[in-house]
Amino acid sequence: MPLPEPHPIATSQPAPADAGEPGQSLRLQAEHQLRELSQAPSIAAAKSPQEMELALHELQVYQTELLIQNEHLRQTQIALEASWAHYVDLYDMAPVGFLTLNEKGLIQSANLTAASLLGVTRSNLLKQAISRFIFPQDRAAFYQCLRQLGVTCAPQSLELRLVRQDGRPLWVLLVAHNAVDADDGPVQRLVLSDISERKQLQTQLADSERRWQFAVEGSGDGLWDRNVVQATVFYSRSWKQMLGYSEDEVSNRIDEWETRIHPDDKPATMAALQGCLDGTCDDYKTEYRLRCRDGSYKWVLDRGMVVSRDAQGKPQRLIGTHSDITEGKLHEAQIKAARLSAEAANHAKSRFLAAASHDLRQPLSALALFVGVLKTRTLPQGAELVANIEQCIDSLSELLTDLLDVSRLDAGAITPRLSDFDLKNFRAALDSVHAGEARNKGLQWRVRGASLVVHTDQQLLKRIVGNLVSNAIRYTNQGGVLMACRRRAGKYWLEVWDTGIGIPEDKKELIFEEFRQLGDGARNQGSGLGLAIASKMANLLGLQIRVCSRLGRGSMFAIELPAVLPERLGGASLPAAPAGRILRIGLIEDNPLVLQALTVMLESIGHTVVAALSGHELLQRLGQHRPDLLVSDYRLADRQTGLDVIEAARQVFGADLPAILITGDTDPALIRDMACHAIAVHYKPMTAATFQAAIASATERRAS
Repeated sequence: MPLPEPHPIATSQPAPADAGEPGQSLRLQAEHQLRELSQAPSIAAAKSPQEMELALHELQVYQTELLIQNEHLRQTQIALEASWAHYVDLYDMAPVGFLTLNEKGLIQSANLTAASLLGVTRSNLLKQAISRFIFPQDRAAFYQCLRQLGVTCAPQSLELRLVRQDGRPLWVLLVAHNAVDADDGPVQRLVLSDISERKQLQTQLADSERRWQFAVEGSGDGLWDRNVVQATVFYSRSWKQMLGYSEDEVSNRIDEWETRIHPDDKPATMAALQGCLDGTCDDYKTEYRLRCRDGSYKWVLDRGMVVSRDAQGKPQRLIGTHSDITEGKLHEAQIKAARLSAEAANHAKSRFLAAASHDLRQPLSALALFVGVLKTRTLPQGAELVANIEQCIDSLSELLTDLLDVSRLDAGAITPRLSDFDLKNFRAALDSVHAGEARNKGLQWRVRGASLVVHTDQQLLKRIVGNLVSNAIRYTNQGGVLMACRRRAGKYWLEVWDTGIGIPEDKKELIFEEFRQLGDGARNQGSGLGLAIASKMANLLGLQIRVCSRLGRGSMFAIELPAVLPERLGGASLPAAPAGRILRIGLIEDNPLVLQALTVMLESIGHTVVAALSGHELLQRLGQHRPDLLVSDYRLADRQTGLDVIEAARQVFGADLPAILITGDTDPALIRDMACHAIAVHYKPMTAATFQAAIASATERRAS
């Protein structure tokens, strides 16, 4: 509770004033009052003892009150001193700088933070002009701020650079306001906040934005920024230029962008964008056409990504680019058209080869059969002539066979039949075929290599190696040819070495192209398809072919051998030719000359032939007598095929009737179609020996 006011002691005149310290002034006032009391009439003379006792009590109470008030004053002074010390600490250690300027712009006071910001001690900061610490280019803005402060009396702020003691600039946010100092009168208080780091980040961000803008504008890509919440989209200047628009001709509405998408592309485009809007993905990439200002369309590659989502994960903002890919799309269309044209040309080539092969094989087949019969009836003096004719037929047959192989490989009509077989027997079969050819040319022929079990298609491998050996013998005029099996780099290889004319280093890759022959005539032998066929067959089997050659010294061709363990051999070997027997054969061929040649050839080896130009005629001639074998050409008159004739005959004589289909066609589509039927198919021309082997194979397969 508050203390009662002390009873005042009356005085006749005021206590003398003193300009000294507060304690000293109080003492002088007390002494003055005591002097007045000593001069006053005696109180005791006027008062009774009771009154004197009461007055003494009052004086004692008054004295006690003074003591209590003095203690309160002392405690208050201690609190004020602590508060002042706390204020000084807060003032000096504040995270911002404080400066007080007088009317002349001199620094009257400063906290430690301000001194630290400027890199000086506080004592060296006081009495200094503030302009000394302001960056020269920013002083005008500072003085304008102070003038505005004097006019409005409202606090003013600005960003400026101060100069530290070491000369380095310091960016600060300065806030100024007017104040009145008890001792110095009107002053300005300044608050300094260090914003150097923020300014540096702003500078880096501005530089980054400028570089990014330069990159975007320089690349020609158009930038877009989509606000999903507001349904607006911002476009960069390059985007507008790409589509032919000026700055103010493009609306920022989302629905306007959608109207520019080509109708055929809109469903897929909106589906790609919806994936981001649904939250199923964070980015997308799609291609579509955008309408330009002139009504034309440009192909664009649209890349977009989500850059912000709300608390529920829904996209709020997407950014992306539009890249003009119109020229690339035109090139793509041109390439596609060129590819279609090339495919059409390739199909036309295949059809031409098929037709040419068929037309050439008809007379060639008849010629081969007639020569086969003639050979058995020729006098000794005509044997050489018949042999020359046979050689010509063989060359033509090789060319047509190569054309057929190329067509079949291109058509994908050859399916490898993998098996395990002994390479020793395989080499022996090749030896029997090519040894005489080499000896006739005066070349040394050698076969080397240990026994090895190989797992691949035996017939295709035989064709590959046969082509390599034939080439080696054909282009070697002296020396010899070696066929050997060797191990190299962990693999087995069947190598064919020759001492022939060799191949230039820069032509090694060309020799596997179709109809490619090198040299000025030395290599212009054969069809030019042997190595191309070998390469295609090796690719079909997944095998590698190696070539080494030195011009004028010879060449080495090697085919990889997929070897297996010897215990898997199981007695595999090349199939032996089936033994022949006398048969009753039904024969259909719409070409009378070929029909006559086939009939003469078959009858010359003892078979009975029922020949006809059509399937209907053959069935009439056969009557109820089932033939042992049916042989038919594929293409017959009246758009009938050999397949039709064979199926009709099997309906009459049973589905197990053996049949052979012969053709000169090499059309890939036709080859694929014939491969689907369980009928033996052979290609013209066929020699008597080949025909007899085919007949034996067909009849024995049906019998088994």
